Amino acid sequence: MAITIMVFALWYGSGVNSVHAASSIQFRENQLTLNDADQQNPDIYEYGLNNYAVVWQDYRNGIWDIYMFYQNYLGNATWDVQWDTRITANSGSNLNPKIYNDLIVYQSNRKGNWDIYTYNITSKVETQITNNTADQQFPAIDGNIIVWQDYRNAWWDVFHNYVTGLDVYMYNLTAKTEQSLPFSEQNAFNPAISGNRVVYTGINYYPNPYSDLVQTNSYVYSYDLSTGLKTDVAAGSIIWQSEIGLTDSVFPQVNFPAIDGTLVAYTNDGTNNIAAKDLSTNATWQSNSQYVLHPDVSGDWIVYQNYYGYNYNTYWNIKLAYFSTGITYQATNTLGQQQNPALSTKYADYIVYQDYRSGHWHIYLTSFWYSAGGGSPPQEPITPSQAISNLQQINSMIGNASQIPTSDFAGANNKVKENRRNTMINQLDSAIANIEAAANTQNLKTRSKYLQNAIDQLNDLIPKVDGWSLRGSADVAGSGFTPDWITAPLYLDQMISSCRNDLQTLLNGIS
Repeated sequence: MAITIMVFALWYGSGVNSVHAASSIQFRENQLTLNDADQQNPDIYEYGLNNYAVVWQDYRNGIWDIYMFYQNYLGNATWDVQWDTRITANSGSNLNPKIYNDLIVYQSNRKGNWDIYTYNITSKVETQITNNTADQQFPAIDGNIIVWQDYRNAWWDVFHNYVTGLDVYMYNLTAKTEQSLPFSEQNAFNPAISGNRVVYTGINYYPNPYSDLVQTNSYVYSYDLSTGLKTDVAAGSIIWQSEIGLTDSVFPQVNFPAIDGTLVAYTNDGTNNIAAKDLSTNATWQSNSQYVLHPDVSGDWIVYQNYYGYNYNTYWNIKLAYFSTGITYQATNTLGQQQNPALSTKYADYIVYQDYRSGHWHIYLTSFWYSAGGGSPPQEPITPSQAISNLQQINSMIGNASQIPTSDFAGANNKVKENRRNTMINQLDSAIANIEAAANTQNLKTRSKYLQNAIDQLNDLIPKVDGWSLRGSADVAGSGFTPDWITAPLYLDQMISSCRNDLQTLLNGIS
């Protein structure tokens, strides 16, 4: 599905990129997962143009596992696609995946506490990074460095109800060494990394000795691993709280930092806006949203989830901002819940996020590009949901008597013609049902069987509608070809063949 958002703006001051000052941007949305369970917290990495992997946490096995979608367009209508690839299979929960190159990093509690693990996509080898008995959570990775939030030195102040002693640790994959980063705040958490720069949230507490109130000072910091230099990115307002926490229910004034290169974004003023700062130029930007969360950064782009109300209900959607101009775009326009976006703009422009529109959390991917000022859309992903959507459109065409009247069908009489219409509709329905069954089964052999059933249904349909496309007229009895059931030149065989080829690609990607 593609939506076009026209944005026209007049901007004053220096530093405005004229290409983006008044332009039209297009978003094309695709559903990556179809299984009737929850999929959450996606991340994306691009290897090249139309070549990327998306990872997420998935509850389809009754426990959280890490799954992956991989796609590479090889040219000449040839694809390498691995869909719904299960990465973890253990007795614990596996959460918060991040991906860099061929390495996925995540947290797992299979041994009774949260530890950090990696999985190498190429070698298919899983490695335990931490083995401390305390919890290590929320990993991030860039290059050969992994960082995470670590509880090994933390303790709980019972009277004031807050934790202190949270640290940020790092692991060097090349040297195979672990160390705590030398941060002086009482709590350092929510780290992100880009190159040699680590950004994190730091909090200091100052309890009132006569009450349970605690003064809270929060900061976002940048730390350079190569020089040891720490830089203040943002300082939150001093606030007094009766309860202190580090979850989404109690927010520090500045939090959730994200970084790419020298651009840092974070939630500001509680959650009243997203702010960003370029560490090299000190240029800043902030959104005008009232309630926002979970920014991500790639290149000059910032993505975040935005809270809004409609008909007395509350929802989240995804917004996208271009730092150099400050122009903000609405990346999703479906009423509902779109959350936890991740962003990549290395070769093409992609946003991945979780969406609850079907009653389960599914992973969606939206590509975006400028329809004015250059740029072209990347190749669409091949997914079960996309195949179903395409077949539903074909089914709708065949079932619509105003679009394909009875007179366009071959047959001795109208009853025969309508029977052929209904038979084609039933075959398409059967193919769709088989694709849905393939997406919802855990058994790869059974999944292959369902996909092959769908392919067989489409292979049976194609010769019945191929005459106009191949020979310029409908095939009839005695022509040496399968007689066509639809005699109008609709090129349905090409549409059905495209769906069949996509299903074959999905079948080839089962591993």
